[in-house]
Amino acid sequence: MSADTFLFDGAFGTYYTQLTNKFEPCELANLDDRQTVFNIHKSYIDAGVDAIKTNTFGANSGLRLDFETVEQIIKEGYNIALDAAKGVNAQVFADIGPIPHKDKDQDLTQEYIKIADVFLGLGAQKFLFETMPEYNVLKPVFKHIKKKNPNSYIIASFASSLDGYTKSGLYYKQLLDKAQKDANVDAIGLNCLCGPAHIIQLVED
Repeated sequence: MSADTFLFDGAFGTYYTQLTNKFEPCELANLDDRQTVFNIHKSYIDAGVDAIKTNTFGANSGLRLDFETVEQIIKEGYNIALDAAKGVNAQVFADIGPIPHKDKDQDLTQEYIKIADVFLGLGAQKFLFETMPEYNVLKPVFKHIKKKNPNSYIIASFASSLDGYTKSGLYYKQLLDKAQKDANVDAIGLNCLCGPAHIIQLVED
């Protein structure tokens, strides 16, 4: 592996469904199927990844649960990942996915901050905001994290279709440009929606 290659694990939900044949949100397994979550993390670690993501991608209001339950899902997800990475070189990234838009008055920024604060309270320093369709709602969140923990490391990763547009109708080059200029963002990227070959093409473009 070259010095500039850093390998993450793969899609957690896909793997979980394959193993369990369950189609409920995999984040719920942090509360009722801890061993399977732990085993998936260990499988990726044993395969040689440099980092694993917490099983918290969809831990937000999209689960239609009260925030206390969402908070517990996040806490358990973080602790399971830490346990799986104990004694090995794999890093643990707090995984935060896009919050579904439910209504025009929804304050997505404040919900992202609430989620980030749970991770910060657990001692998390590495954050992956992935499959994001927009940037502006995240900018204050990144600033908030860095203010509370200047040593934190933040990756902002966006998801677009083959034509380069996200689900919010925003062009990926503009999103990457904004994130790249943000002093609170340490790395930028693309993930999901289209395959790796297409993502490489988008990056090259």
